[in-house]
Amino acid sequence: MKDRYYTQDLLAAPGGGDRSHVTAAVAAVILSIALHVGLLIMLPALMFRFPVLNRDYKRDPLHAKVRLADVMTETPDALDWAEIKGADEVAEMLNLPAAARELAVAPDATVMEPPPITDEPLTGGSESVLEPSAAPDRAQWEPRQDILSVDAQVAVDEIEALPRLEIPAIERVADAPDILSPVARDQVGVAEVARTDLGMVRPVTAEIVAGAAVYGSKLGARETALDVGEAPRESATEVFSEPVEDITPFRPIEDFLRASIETYESLRDFRHGYFRVQVQRSGSELLPVVPKDVLLVQDSSASMSEQRLYFCRQALERCLGVMGPNDRFNVVSFRDRATFCFDDWKPNTPGARTTAQNFVRALRSGGNTDIYGSMQELLNCTREPGRPVVAILVSDGVSTIGMTDSTEIIGRFTKQNDGAMSVFSMGTTQKANAYLLDLISTCNRGDSRLVQTGRWGIPDELTALVESINRPVLSGVQFYFAGDGLEVYPVLTSNLYLDKPLVLYGRYPRGTEGLVFQVFGDAEQARCDMVFELPINDASRGKDKAIREGWARNKLYHLLGEYARRPSAEINDDIRKTSRAYNIPIPHRGKF
Repeated sequence: MKDRYYTQDLLAAPGGGDRSHVTAAVAAVILSIALHVGLLIMLPALMFRFPVLNRDYKRDPLHAKVRLADVMTETPDALDWAEIKGADEVAEMLNLPAAARELAVAPDATVMEPPPITDEPLTGGSESVLEPSAAPDRAQWEPRQDILSVDAQVAVDEIEALPRLEIPAIERVADAPDILSPVARDQVGVAEVARTDLGMVRPVTAEIVAGAAVYGSKLGARETALDVGEAPRESATEVFSEPVEDITPFRPIEDFLRASIETYESLRDFRHGYFRVQVQRSGSELLPVVPKDVLLVQDSSASMSEQRLYFCRQALERCLGVMGPNDRFNVVSFRDRATFCFDDWKPNTPGARTTAQNFVRALRSGGNTDIYGSMQELLNCTREPGRPVVAILVSDGVSTIGMTDSTEIIGRFTKQNDGAMSVFSMGTTQKANAYLLDLISTCNRGDSRLVQTGRWGIPDELTALVESINRPVLSGVQFYFAGDGLEVYPVLTSNLYLDKPLVLYGRYPRGTEGLVFQVFGDAEQARCDMVFELPINDASRGKDKAIREGWARNKLYHLLGEYARRPSAEINDDIRKTSRAYNIPIPHRGKF
């Protein structure tokens, strides 16, 4: 009872029980800290004593039972070697000084001592090593008259990326000067100049008098002119001038065409800017329309169906009525092979159109489709220089026999055509093979259309396509840009048409001040060129990001064409990188 009352007194004392608990808790914390510190200090020793706890320790099951039993610290003596190699060989091996003398090679005495110096003079001091030859006679040497030409090809040319440049034979002018003075010799020293309406500087005639020159005035009455005789003298213009046709076969036509430029620079691209150049004719009366040769190519296989072919026949009859008066044409129907209406090109006459209309009205749907074999037969048509050849393909793009792989068809035909024929295609249904029709046109100087309004819209779509390319002014167009770091597409452009300007997309390094480029083309029998210089400044810079997207899209089409001609993993990777960098979907993904 006394103990029980004593406990109750402690519990009843103010704060007595709480102080005892706090003291015990503090002691426990101090003891725990001391124990953990001791374990941390002893941990390295524990890891060495118990290697199983070491994370770097790994037991190799293949060598777990291998134990080093003994270590040899002595090498075999000479007697041991004698038992192995024989006594004579060991004795010879141990005689090291003799072996060193035998193997040593004494140096040559002539190498150690320089040759003696004599009093004889050097050979070159008394006579010339090489006698100078006589100066060549260059009186008859005419550097501008020497022409290096290749008349016949003796090697196989298989480099398709670098086409051979055909240079026409040029008749050289005898005694043509190498340096041409900017003004006539008899007009040197003039004091006044007059500027013509074209911006050219026209010198004022200077007349030479006795002992002095009077500029810009007539001779006085008492002044006598210098007597130069009555013999006819060739003027300075005749001496120094060289006709343009003797210098270059190209006809300059910058005055007949105009070029405009629009640029775009993005904040996301600090290295490059982008431009769009449009080249078109200045006026309808300056550069005449070039007559062309037209192929109307109609797919008549069973995949077209008679319902769609009915509207295609209507479209072809319309196209026969919108061609130019000087054009020539032919109509082609194909299934497993191509069938031509005429054996050769026919002028656009009423009689020829009537024959072609009867040929078109007789077309019926049926049979298989061989697109590659039929398109290959189009390349056999004769071509006349200066007349562009335009093929208009109307099909669903589905090849059922022969070569059926679309990529292979595009690559093979593009290689064989080599830009000679422009191909424009129209898909007759929304389910048409747009990949084949689009690429076979883009890679061959054309473009494609797809009928979206059903078979009833075929006549309007095809007629609009023919009208847009009905008036060409330049064919076989090529362009060359000056400067480094420029990347311009399309590489193979379409022809230049009156109703369809030539559009180029390019990328240039930031800081470029202007563009200089040259365009070549054929206008009937004349080979023409033009040179344009366009500034890049704030006036041409806009906010149209479609310029940047247009450049990326044209590059993708160029890469798709390259992949069709020569498939490779590198081109495929470049296609995907360009698509990701510019956030442009890959055209016809999954088709190649």
